[in-house]
Amino acid sequence: MRSFARRAQASATSPTDDRRRSGLDAKTALQRTRAFSEHRIFWLEEPLAPDDYVGYAKLSNGTDVRIAAGEEESERRSYVDLMDRGQIDIVQVDLTRCGGFTEAMKIASLAADRGLPVVNHGFTTYINVAAALHFLNAIRIRSSWSSR
Repeated sequence: MRSFARRAQASATSPTDDRRRSGLDAKTALQRTRAFSEHRIFWLEEPLAPDDYVGYAKLSNGTDVRIAAGEEESERRSYVDLMDRGQIDIVQVDLTRCGGFTEAMKIASLAADRGLPVVNHGFTTYINVAAALHFLNAIRIRSSWSSR
């Protein structure tokens, strides 16, 4: 595992490279996702540009690894596009970006309608963490994470 991580790090732009800002296309993201799948990662977070819905759909349909996205979204319509057009597996909600509690609750409801789990994104401050904990306790979270 260590040598795999080193090879992956060496191929990244920098050791702190964030996949969504690296300019990956769907084909490259799929190749890397397949390489990670043997290590049974739980999900791959934001591997593509936030509005690359076609790329997300190709990636989601081409791998068994769960694809998580949504941390960059700022309103519910873009979440609907990620869920329906991008076919993501896990919806990431950031209360500081999506419009607050009310909008986050609506997004969580849309995700529940599609059978998708919602997870928190946002650990910038203790206030954000406390707010996210309240949000996560207010929504119905899937009791089991089925494998793809």
